[in-house]
Amino acid sequence: MGFAGMSAGTVFEGEKQFDLVIRFDKEHHQDIEDIETATLQLPNGNQLPLSEFATINYTKGPAKISRDNTKRRIVVGVNVRNRDLESVEGCAGCYR
Repeated sequence: MGFAGMSAGTVFEGEKQFDLVIRFDKEHHQDIEDIETATLQLPNGNQLPLSEFATINYTKGPAKISRDNTKRRIVVGVNVRNRDLESVEGCAGCYR
């Protein structure tokens, strides 16, 4: 939530609706320590760092999924060496 954001509700603008996403500002999400030291306020008014309640670490997850008109978009990058671009374009369907 602190780095990538997390939906906390929905905002309506006319007939459109958008997720309301919360995340730390840029100053406070540069390093994992920013998440570890984020404080939680207890019912008695005391504050403790999040690291007192949870183990904070990085994990691998899915890459960001981009979409065009609700269809997934996949980008493939190609570096061309010692060939003209036209002959490479003609072979775009060769590697299925």
